[in-house]
Amino acid sequence: MNKKSIHGHRYIEHGPDIPPSRAGISHGVVSQQTCHIGGQLSVDRNGNYQPGTIAQETRQSFRNLFAVLKSAGFAEHDLVFLELAFQDLNDLKKVSAIYNDLFPEHARPCRTVHEVQRLPYDAKIRIHGIAMKNPKPDSLSG
Repeated sequence: MNKKSIHGHRYIEHGPDIPPSRAGISHGVVSQQTCHIGGQLSVDRNGNYQPGTIAQETRQSFRNLFAVLKSAGFAEHDLVFLELAFQDLNDLKKVSAIYNDLFPEHARPCRTVHEVQRLPYDAKIRIHGIAMKNPKPDSLSG
């Protein structure tokens, strides 16, 4: 099973299309209706870094993020926040084009971007996110 439950939290450690963690960490943690997804890199299903263009690394990082979401029982439309760490912030325009293709207008998660000095494997981008399930409609009425 790919989920361990401790103290009411589910830990997503492995699952279909999720690369193995070389650091022995959880890819995601579910607490109540929220899923926190750790930083995803351009790593293949065997856990090997796949260097490429910023577009290639971004697409692979998103594939990994979406695989963690699915394994946790969440969907892409449940994403509410993304953090993108760049090795070179000049790549933002190319990544924004991919982001805009992946998420429909008026339903895009908020995001923050920043440049870092270095990422594991000297990757070009790392993406982490937060997803939330919608509450039941009757719980919204006050």
